[in-house]
Parts: sequence; structure tokens; C-alpha cells
Amino acid sequence: MQLEPEQLVLVGIVASVITAALRFVAAKLGWTVPASYAKILVFVVAVVLAAVWMKPEVGFSEDPLQFAGNLLAAAIAVMGAARAIYELLLGRLGLSKLASA
Repeated sequence: MQLEPEQLVLVGIVASVITAALRFVAAKLGWTVPASYAKILVFVVAVVLAAVWMKPEVGFSEDPLQFAGNLLAAAIAVMGAARAIYELLLGRLGLSKLASA
């Protein structure tokens, strides 16, 4: 999946919102947000953005095995696109060093 310029701008805005939200939570609660929580939040956001942008079609089938295959194909496509968005968001948030941790 190649991101359009508008999508890249939206990813940058989302990264800014995530950063502001994490700083707000840290300031209000008086503790730092662990990197693992931030990475989980970024992952969820990446999957949602990928699903919204891709709009995968899951063909209904009377055969349960065929339907499961259709669901799996859609999930693989969304997760592949989500990985690109996830890594881009991690880089924007300065968490790319933590991606392998």
C-alpha cells in the first residue's frame, strides 16, 4: 500500500494528537506513559486507519471455509497496510527506537 499525500498529512496530524493525549495523561496523572502502552495505542490507530482507507471487501459465501478464507485475506491485507502506518507513526512519535523492544 502506498500512502497518498493527504494520508501522510493525516498520519502526521494523528501523531500530533497521540503525542498531545499522552502528554495530557502524563501531566494529569503525574506519571509517565510506558512505551509499551504508547505502542499499543499506535498499533490500534494504525489498524483502524488501514481498515478505513482500504475498505476491504469480505465476500460472503455459504461455505464456511471459503468465508473464513475471505476474512483471512482481508485481515492480511489490512495488517500489511497497518504495519506501514504503524512504523510511520512510531517514527513521528520518536518511538521508532522502541519498535524492536
